[in-house]
Amino acid sequence: MAWVMPFRPFSMVYCVLLLLATTAFLSAAGLDFPVTRFVSAGIPEVDPDDDTDGDGLSDEWEMKYFRNLRDQMASDDPDGDGVNNIEEMKAGTNPLDPADH
Repeated sequence: MAWVMPFRPFSMVYCVLLLLATTAFLSAAGLDFPVTRFVSAGIPEVDPDDDTDGDGLSDEWEMKYFRNLRDQMASDDPDGDGVNNIEEMKAGTNPLDPADH
C-alpha cells in the first residue's frame, strides 16, 4: 500500500490547519498579534479605542506610526523633540517628526 498525504497542499483544510499551527506557535513564543482582521492591502485593521498591549497608546496610533505594538511605550520620544509618545498622540502630532510637536 502506498503512502498517501493526508491533506493536499494548499487545500482549504491544509491552509486552515497551517494557520492554526502558526498562530499557536507565535502565541507560545510571545509574539501574538491581537488584530485578526485584514484589509485587502494586507494591513491589519484596528479598533481606534483598543490598547491591547496596555501601554497607554492606542493600537491604531501605534500601527499608523510604528507598524507594530511592541517597540514603543507612552514615555518614549523616538524623534527626540522633548515630547513623549503619549503627548504626541493626544496632540495629534507625528512622533517621528521632530519639527511636528
